[in-house]
This record gives sequence, C-alpha cells and structure tokens, in this order.
Amino acid sequence: MDDFPPILPVSQLLKPHPQFNAAMVDDIETFYAGGARMSERKLKFLRSRNADQNRAYLMSRFNSAYYCNHYGKHLDDIAANIVQTPPLIAVNDNSDERAKFWTGLNSNADGTADLKSVVLHAILEMLKHTSGFLALEFPDVAVIPGSSIFDAKASGAYDGKIKSLRAESVEDWGCTGNVLEWVRVHEMDYGRASITAFVTNEVHTWTFYSASGIAKYQATRPIKTSFSQSQWDDKATAKLSLRPNPLGICPVFPVAAKAGFNLGDRLLPVAQSLFNRECAREFAIDSGALNVPILKTENEAKQIILHEWNALNVGINGDFKFVCPPAEIFAALKSSCDDMRSNFQSVIAALADQAVEQKQNPRQSGIAKGLDQKPKQTLLSLYAEPPLDALQSIVRALTELRGEAWL
Repeated sequence: MDDFPPILPVSQLLKPHPQFNAAMVDDIETFYAGGARMSERKLKFLRSRNADQNRAYLMSRFNSAYYCNHYGKHLDDIAANIVQTPPLIAVNDNSDERAKFWTGLNSNADGTADLKSVVLHAILEMLKHTSGFLALEFPDVAVIPGSSIFDAKASGAYDGKIKSLRAESVEDWGCTGNVLEWVRVHEMDYGRASITAFVTNEVHTWTFYSASGIAKYQATRPIKTSFSQSQWDDKATAKLSLRPNPLGICPVFPVAAKAGFNLGDRLLPVAQSLFNRECAREFAIDSGALNVPILKTENEAKQIILHEWNALNVGINGDFKFVCPPAEIFAALKSSCDDMRSNFQSVIAALADQAVEQKQNPRQSGIAKGLDQKPKQTLLSLYAEPPLDALQSIVRALTELRGEAWL
C-alpha cells in the first residue's frame, strides 16, 4: 500500500482513460434515466431547424418537447428477464456456523441491498455501457501480521461485501493483457460546515481499487450555482486515505458483454430519433391542431367587440366561427412514431440472431439449426454469462481468502 502518494494534484485525477467516452456515457445515462435529467438536457437532443433563429419559435418547440422513456423500458425488460431466477450463493451445509456469512450475502450483499439487486444493477450497466463492474469491499480493519485466518475472520477483516459500480463513475483503469490491475472511480457528493449550515461545497472522491489496497483521494470546491461556474483551481490537491484489501488482487471484477453486443449504443440512435419525432408531433399538435377563429365582416375593425368566446357586431353579412384542421394531416407523424418504436425490437431481434449464430455449431445441418433457434432466449443467456462469471470469480476469491472452499 506504498504505491499511493499522500497528496495528488486534482488535475492528475481528472484525466480519464482514452477509451472512456464521457459524452457518450452521459447521453446513454440521460436517455435511460429520463425525468429531470432529460429535462435539463433536452435542448441538446432537439434537432435544430432553420426557423430556430426566431427565439419565440425555438421556445415553442422546447416547451412542447417531452420524453417518453422507451429506451429505459427496453433495457429494464431485458435485465429483468435475465434475473428471473435470482442469483444465490449456495453452501453445502447451512447448519455450519461459517455458512452464515455466505447466506447473509444473499440478503445483504453490499450493506443496503440483496444480491439480486446488486447483480441486476451490474447487468443494467453492462447493457447500457457494454461493461459493468462488481467490486469487493472489506471493513476498515487491519490484519495483524502473522495472525491466523481464524483471528482475521473473528475481527471481521475478511467480511467482504459485493457492490456494483456505476459505469459512468469508472473513469480510468489499467490492465495487463485481459487482467484488470486497478480501477479509478470518481464520485461527487455535497458538503456543509455543520448540520445547520447551508450546502456550500462539492466533495469529490477518487477511489483506486488495486491489489495493494483501496486508496481514496478527496478534494472539495465551491458548489456550482446559477451565478457561478464551479472550476478547479490549478493548484488544487486531493488528500489520501487508505483501506486494506486483503485479497491481494484487484477487487474489481468486470461484467463485460461480448464484442459486438453493445445494446445501449445500438439503441441510442433509435431513442434519439424517436424523441425528435415525438417532439415534432407534439409541437405540430400544439401549434396547429387547435381551433382557429375565422371572422368575416364588412365593418371596420374598431367597431367589432372581440372576446375569446365570441365576436359581436360583425354586420349583417358577417360571420364568426372556429375551424379545426382535419386530423388526417397529423397521421403521417403518428405513423412515423409507431414505425420508430418498432425499431427498438428490430435492433434487439438483430442482436438475438447474432447471438444464435455465435452459439450454434457451424457443422450443424440447416434443419438442425432451425430447430435449435430460440433467438431471444439465446441472447438472454449470452448476457447472463458475464455477471455469472464475475460472481463465481468473487466467490472463489473470497473462499480462498477465508479458507472455506469446502463450504
């Protein structure tokens, strides 16, 4: 645990991995979350029009725009299907006192949620960003050199918890071949001087998970307000705090989809196009589908009394009425929205067919292949393999650490 300097420049901690696409990650998270997050960013995703140079027109479009979360629904449906049979850690003898730790992980994996919820979160991160992460964290209890495994377990030092990391917070990592050596996670919270004080600071924490320990660097800066843009000072530094990692290996286990099965990336263009088409439909209805007042008169305008409900003194040959545009003029927009919604299923079906091709034996006959094809189930099983592999790796590492492989 001597690899980490006590102080690091914040500028060094802000550099992400070259493969970390922050803009893409933010777009995917926005379309998945919807709600307030999308409301704050929807102007970014509205396709510009020439008429937007007229600010009143642009604001009318903006106010009509809303987001229906088809993207999140499809990802949630797939993830829920994968964990229909909840993941469980099983032991050979439930009556053994040592089994309590393992069965306890099923109901309380990370200190706040059961194992199914933790794995479900990792699967969703994989579906959105191609890779999720399960991590093992241990209590801040130092193991006395030379102490036995029994003593270490009695102190709670080996009572690991399984948590799922948010992919958008995993900004940097290092590998040797395909083996993950370390991971850096960036998270932000808010701080105040006392319980009764206003929130004044952003508290940023960068956590390094590595074989030599879990190192946390923390720094604060003034909170961003509507009047000021929060920026890091050039000389800002972050201070170190350390926690033990008794595993002796990197305690983060990737949950990575196979190459070519980047579902979140593939569905994102469909979600963006559908968002704009539904916004266009709503804008067209808001601006053109209302009753239009038609006034016919021979009188001077100053002689006419107008009200939103009627018009008086239009004259003998005058007329006043409301006309509503025919609904057929909006049919094309409705049809286009329906077609785009079906594109979600088309993308998923294409991936399912791709999964079938990968799973099948190339020496099978055409008839045998046709009988074996269950594309949706095959795709689900393919997405179920990475979290299962990661969970099995975690259990193996923990059983070896605790000397309980026989359980």
